[in-house]
Amino acid sequence: MQATDIAQSSCGRCRDRRVKCDRRKPGCRRCQKYAQQCPGYERRRVFRDQGPSLHKRFSRNGSGYRETSSQTSSATTLPPAVDPPTAGASDTNVITDASPEVASTGVLQDSISDDDRFFDLDPAVYYEQEGKLCGVDFSASHPPPDIQPVTPCEVEVPSSTDPEEVLTPDLSPAVTRENTLYALLVRRFVEVISPWLDVFDPDRYFGYVVPIRASRSSLLRDSLAAVAAKQLGNLGYHTETQCNTDSSTAPEPLDPTVALSVDWSFEAASFYDRAIRSMINALQSIASPIQIETRLGSPPDRREAIDDLLSAMPILLVYELMDNRHLSMVQHLAGARHLLGFVLQQHEARTPGDAAYAPSLEQSVQKAWKASFWNFVCFDYVISYAGRSKPSIGFPDALLWHQSGLSLTEVDGQFVPASLVSDIHSSSPKMTETIACRTLLWIILRILDCVVSDGQVSEGQQANDRVHQRCRTTCHQGMGTAPWEQVDEYLRNWYMALPDTFEPCLRAPQPFPALASSSIRAPLQGFFIANPMGATALPLYHFSRILFLLHSHVTDEAFNSATGSRRIKIYRQFSRQVNHHAVEICSAAAGQPPPAAQMHLIQPLHLAGLCLDSQEQRSIIKGLLVDLQRQTGFPTERVLKQLEEGWDEDYD
Repeated sequence: MQATDIAQSSCGRCRDRRVKCDRRKPGCRRCQKYAQQCPGYERRRVFRDQGPSLHKRFSRNGSGYRETSSQTSSATTLPPAVDPPTAGASDTNVITDASPEVASTGVLQDSISDDDRFFDLDPAVYYEQEGKLCGVDFSASHPPPDIQPVTPCEVEVPSSTDPEEVLTPDLSPAVTRENTLYALLVRRFVEVISPWLDVFDPDRYFGYVVPIRASRSSLLRDSLAAVAAKQLGNLGYHTETQCNTDSSTAPEPLDPTVALSVDWSFEAASFYDRAIRSMINALQSIASPIQIETRLGSPPDRREAIDDLLSAMPILLVYELMDNRHLSMVQHLAGARHLLGFVLQQHEARTPGDAAYAPSLEQSVQKAWKASFWNFVCFDYVISYAGRSKPSIGFPDALLWHQSGLSLTEVDGQFVPASLVSDIHSSSPKMTETIACRTLLWIILRILDCVVSDGQVSEGQQANDRVHQRCRTTCHQGMGTAPWEQVDEYLRNWYMALPDTFEPCLRAPQPFPALASSSIRAPLQGFFIANPMGATALPLYHFSRILFLLHSHVTDEAFNSATGSRRIKIYRQFSRQVNHHAVEICSAAAGQPPPAAQMHLIQPLHLAGLCLDSQEQRSIIKGLLVDLQRQTGFPTERVLKQLEEGWDEDYD
């Protein structure tokens, strides 16, 4: 490329977004990559009228004022470090006077690499080492300096003793636009997305605490903005101009007069890229040599970094689930598992003793730990089911589950949730809502671990097999029947101890409006559970039952040894049970559950679709998945494609 083909400054769009620009003429590569029209390289000049402030300063008479002015000039005059950036300036050049070493060495100018990988927003480029915490080695003795771009929210103006003499900088249109975007997206996250993450948390950590922490953390702020913008992009919104009262399906601006032309997919990718870079900086900060700690806990900065990481990882996992980034989800979940172990390791170092009965984590870390852990468990079963892989969170790890709020007790040499151990002398056999949901997630991981360890075929292939082929299956040499008998007992005990609030409050025999829009006329009795925890747990229970039935029967000696009419009877009973649980999943989805429960319906609907045979039932499954994507923004095309491929095989 010739020198004349390179501009002297960044294009207008890259300057507004404060990202690296290759300055190629006639348009930069970043705008071309995201199908955006490059605005060109003409600089915009901003005029600031400081006449009124200067008039106030010099309009007073007397030596007393001149003396006061000379004493306070350093406080009332904005230094170059906090002068608001012009439209053509990058925030990487904003250097505070408290860091002369950084200013002299020019580290900030090199903080953004010129490598072509900078334009690749795939987080896989950041993780070059497997098995470590998102690519960071805790053995590193000298991590690179934690330097982050200064955002408009982090620029402070020195205070003055005279409020009239404070020079208030005028924000550029680009900064005003970004602040407005942040406000809209944070509100979108609180109203729509945080209920998905808080469905198992009665304290609503992601809805109440994380938005406040985001005002002080660029990692959380960009993570919230990324997932909210991604959801708006998946829903098909291109501009934020309408004012819709239904916050579950459309955004509602803070000001009805606000009209922003926004490409939400482009904004989401940009926020996600910035969040990933902030995450790497945070990981490097906690990977530094352990500072001197007391029994009161870790240093405040280290605790803040750990809390931010624990809070940001589930949010970024939601983004990657919306973007169909399976590999990125696997990498982030592995990093989350290492981070959980790292926090426990530091906690055990400060509290020596029996690891199985160690005291609880610090108060500040415990809230983020519990709220994030149960989201990690949810994503763990999603990834394990989709990839036919072993869960990364170990179900027998008593300390891990204990610190997360689920007590395990040892029964016959195995750790089992105390809520599953039957006690005839107990005066309160019913579980609480929170314990019921957490116990069910433990059972799901136990089932998926048995499926992988048993070496059986996947549930998708097995659900598509003909029933008479199941009957002719020979005895499989696997784990044996003992683990599956335990799982069956766990599921029975769990269902018997359900709280009353998990019961459906209404049943409707006619198709709901979502089904009627899909031209489905098959009768389906949908039910509605008002409690979001119950609306989430019941479909997952039927999902677990189907997994148990599909994988335990091939090891059932009675089934394999039966002949003639006995085998037919066993087959009919087996078929009725599978169809019952599959229909219950469809009924739960058709009942339009609360928005907080909708994210957890994709995997149960996929498994139910593999089990149902009739064309009408499959049409219902297809309509439910399409409506689920339309309402939540979670992509279901991949699930639908897998189902249709399996259905086509049935007709071959």
